[in-house]
Amino acid sequence: MTGYLIFSIVWITFIGLGSPVILLATFMFGYVGAFLSIFSFTIGSTFSFLFAKNFSHFIKNSIVNLKITNNSFFLFVIFRFIPGIPLIIKNFSGIFFNVSNIQFIKATVIAEVPQIILVTFIIQRLIESSELLIYNFDISVLSEKLFIPIFLMLIFVIFIFILKVKFHKFFIKN
Repeated sequence: MTGYLIFSIVWITFIGLGSPVILLATFMFGYVGAFLSIFSFTIGSTFSFLFAKNFSHFIKNSIVNLKITNNSFFLFVIFRFIPGIPLIIKNFSGIFFNVSNIQFIKATVIAEVPQIILVTFIIQRLIESSELLIYNFDISVLSEKLFIPIFLMLIFVIFIFILKVKFHKFFIKN
């Protein structure tokens, strides 16, 4: 377990792709892998953010002179909720949102925990249903095992859509 934690923290810090870490944790530790992933994502992302913060003058000058000051914590949490963006970009973007170290950790936990738990749950259910299908090829068993994960994924997509709509309205007002 210690080896996994060290590997995953280093992976998140320097490479920033979360999917392989979650898959590995789920295959190795089952549902407990979600908590290990949450810990490694938080620590690795914080290390990555601190690195970016120390070299922020190079990063800001080479990319864009962008600084978000109004509701930066809230907007950063919404940004971290967006799926598909590599963690390294999310971590480095903290310098543009002008968040403190504590705010960064809070935003990481708030945004990443639901996603990690949901992905771990879906992967674990897929593993369990595939094991059942090996012994008894019954599609109804598969649909029963995957109904809740698909439903939760749908709720998560709706939640992201609602955030997007509210986020859009927020910028129109300001």
